[in-house]
Amino acid sequence: MHKPVLSLVIVVVLLTACVSIPDDFRQPGIQLQSITPRASGGVLPAFEIRVLVNNPNRIALDVEGVRYRLALQGYDIISGVANDVPAIPAYGEAEVVLDASADLLGGFGLLNELLSAPAEPVSYAFEAEIDIGRLYPTVELRREGTLTLSRDP
Repeated sequence: MHKPVLSLVIVVVLLTACVSIPDDFRQPGIQLQSITPRASGGVLPAFEIRVLVNNPNRIALDVEGVRYRLALQGYDIISGVANDVPAIPAYGEAEVVLDASADLLGGFGLLNELLSAPAEPVSYAFEAEIDIGRLYPTVELRREGTLTLSRDP
């Protein structure tokens, strides 16, 4: 007798969870604004990464957390996570500021490669994932390209 009631409760809970995802949900957009070196008290250099997130939906998005990574020449230079991210207002945008420190081993590998071929363009890849809750898809950003480093002042 209890099994049919329990089964009914499970079905109702699952249907309620599916109904709470809006049919017109649109994937938020992310734009990499800047990566700026900042002063650090430690041995490793520190950076401030600014990302602009826009929300094309009619409901505010509460951000659970962010995962991010920056690689140069295939070496992971910066990676990290953050959970103190502001909510993104409905039909609005918010700037997310991420504090990051460099990876020492990745930095050594990159430095060695740059010293052996200093005039070559440097490839970069920036990735970020924004978790906006269990009921929504993770918002992903990936930007790739090359930078030309110059020794001329």
